[in-house]
Amino acid sequence: MENRVTTKKIEVKGRKFVLEKFDPFFGVYLATTFIDSGNKSGLEGIIKSLLSKPKDEFIQLQKDILRYCYEILPAGRTRIIDDAGNFAVQDMSSALVLSLVVQSLMFSMTDFFDQEVMKNLMSQVEMDFKSLDQSLPQKN
Repeated sequence: MENRVTTKKIEVKGRKFVLEKFDPFFGVYLATTFIDSGNKSGLEGIIKSLLSKPKDEFIQLQKDILRYCYEILPAGRTRIIDDAGNFAVQDMSSALVLSLVVQSLMFSMTDFFDQEVMKNLMSQVEMDFKSLDQSLPQKN
C-alpha cells in the first residue's frame, strides 16, 4: 500500500515553498462546487470557474487556498496567509500568488482528476507564468 503524499516542496523564482493537501472537507467543497456549477472539465474548469467568481469571493478563495501554503525561511516554515487573512511573508507579487494558488489546487485536487491531464495543465501553467513574468516590469 502506497503512503499518501500530503506535502510537496516547490521552488518559485528562487523561493522555496511547501504545499499541504487541502483537508478533505475543503477539497470536497471545491470539487463539488465547481462540478455542480457545470464545470465538468476537471481542474481547468475549476480554475476558469474561480476566475469567474465575484471579486470578494475570488479573493476569499485565494486566501483559503493559500492557507495550505508555507514559505521555507531561515526562521523556519512560515504560513503565507495568517489567521487574519493577511500576508505573513514579504514580497508577494500577483504572479507568485497566482502560481501558488494554481500549484496548490493542482497538488491537492490530484485525487479528483486524471494524472496526465494534470501534467499537461501544469506544463501549460508553467509556460504561461514564464511569459507573464517576462512581461512584468522588474524590480531594481
